[in-house]
Amino acid sequence: MTINIQFGRVPFSETLTEYVISKLNRLGSSYRVNKAQVFFKKVNAAAGKDKICEMRLDLSGKGITAVSSESSFEKALRETAENIEKLLITKAAPTTGDLLVEA
Repeated sequence: MTINIQFGRVPFSETLTEYVISKLNRLGSSYRVNKAQVFFKKVNAAAGKDKICEMRLDLSGKGITAVSSESSFEKALRETAENIEKLLITKAAPTTGDLLVEA
């Protein structure tokens, strides 16, 4: 999986970069993710949720995108990753060929 992380008008953060990579590697081990793009931005928001994380995944022709705005980039990343995982569960096939049968 190719991972591209961009910080728009935000200083580079090694901690956030490592956190993104760990989240995406976990998702990549369960789903066929070819490419991931993550964008961090800060906007002027009156409610205090001015930190935005946008994540785009390419899954063999399918694109999945999630965006969250929170009071910190860590919270926004966590929320975005949770939303992406929910979308993956509904739209993408897992990498394993196992069949789950519930009785």
